[in-house]
Amino acid sequence: MTAKRKDLEKVFDEYNNYVEKKVSEEEKKYQQAQGIDTSTPEERAAVGKISKGHVSNIADYGVFVELEQGVEGLVHVSEMSWTKKNVHPNKIVS
Repeated sequence: MTAKRKDLEKVFDEYNNYVEKKVSEEEKKYQQAQGIDTSTPEERAAVGKISKGHVSNIADYGVFVELEQGVEGLVHVSEMSWTKKNVHPNKIVS
């Protein structure tokens, strides 16, 4: 491969990356203007964030909570009550 071709490929790749970035920025702006949530599941269910959900499963070690379609989290039994120790999660969430 010649040096000139490598330079052309590099310029082409840089241009494509620029266009893809611009298109995604414009798409995000459009979605926000339409009221469409553009945040990622990781942003919506960040560590330490208080969220509402539905209990999907109860285990000996805690409960699984569905935060949204396809996104579940574990609430460990030690995090469910600071005053009640050695209590089955079923007694706390029922």
